[in-house]
Amino acid sequence: MQLQSSIDSVLTVNEIALKFSEGIFEHTTGVFDNSKNTPAPSSSRAFKGRIRVVYTGYFFNVYVDGESKISRTIENSTITQILVAPLQGQASISNGVVSCYGGNCQEPSTTRPSTSSVAPPTTSAAAPPANSAVAPSSYSTVSSKSCDSISPFNDFLVVSKPFIKMYDLSRPILVPCASSDFQLDFDVATESDLYVTFSDASGLSSGSGYVESFFGFSSGNYFIKRAQFNGNDKSTNSVTQPSYSGHLTINYTNGILSLYVSNEFEASFKIRNLDLKKVYITPHSGVAKISNGTFACSSVIKC
Repeated sequence: MQLQSSIDSVLTVNEIALKFSEGIFEHTTGVFDNSKNTPAPSSSRAFKGRIRVVYTGYFFNVYVDGESKISRTIENSTITQILVAPLQGQASISNGVVSCYGGNCQEPSTTRPSTSSVAPPTTSAAAPPANSAVAPSSYSTVSSKSCDSISPFNDFLVVSKPFIKMYDLSRPILVPCASSDFQLDFDVATESDLYVTFSDASGLSSGSGYVESFFGFSSGNYFIKRAQFNGNDKSTNSVTQPSYSGHLTINYTNGILSLYVSNEFEASFKIRNLDLKKVYITPHSGVAKISNGTFACSSVIKC
C-alpha cells in the first residue's frame, strides 16, 4: 500500500509493506518510482481481513484485524492519494471508508464503488493500474470546531514472561491529544499487579526519564515515581499474585497525574519538565488484557 503525499513541497511515498506470510509489517518513506520491475516470488500467502490506517497529521498507525502493527510519527505531510496493490495475483478491496477530520476537508467531486479488484499490470508500463487508487465508499467531514475529544485505541494483550515487568518498547500507545491535559481510561484483566508508564516522544530511553505508575492490586499500594530506564528487568518472579479485573482511570491535568481504580482515587504526583507523549503498559508477571481504552482530550492532534 502506498500513500502519496507532499512533504515540504516534494512528492513522496509512504509505503506500507504488509508481509502476511512472514509476519513482517514495514513502513518506508521515499520518492515515488514506478519504473522498477521486480519479479514476483514463486509463492506467497493469501490473506483475508481488515486493514485500518490512521494519520492524525503527526502520528501514523497501521492496524491489522484490530492489532497495531506499525506506529510512527510523520510530520509536515499531506496525503493526497492512496494506492493499493498485491505483491502478486489479485486483491479484492471492499467496504472502504476514508474519514477526514478538519476544516480543510473537501468532498470528492465523484463517487466510486466501494468494492474493487486490484491486480498488477501485465506489461512493464510505468503507470500504475487505473483502479489502484482507492476512493472512499463513505466520506465524512468533521468541522474543526466540533473536533472529537474522545480517541479510542484497540484492545491488546501484553505479556511479561519469562521476566517481570517486561515493557514492549516497540509498541507504545501514542497520546493523541493536542494539549498537555488528558484522561486515559481502560478496562484491564491481569494476572498480577500492573505498571502504566509515560514518556516523552523519545520513549523510555529518553534522557528526560519517565513516569511510572504502579497499581498494586494484591497489596493495595498505589504510587507514581520518576525514574530513568536502564532496560527491562531480568529478574524472575517466584511469588504468585492474585488476578484482577476492573476499570482504571489516569487523569493528567495541570501537571498532576492521578490514579483511580473503579473511580476511587488512589494516588497523585506532580510532573515537571516532561511532555507525556507515549504510554507503556505491562503486568508485573503473566498476561494482561487491555480493552475499551480511550483518551479524552480537549482536542486531538491535527483534528
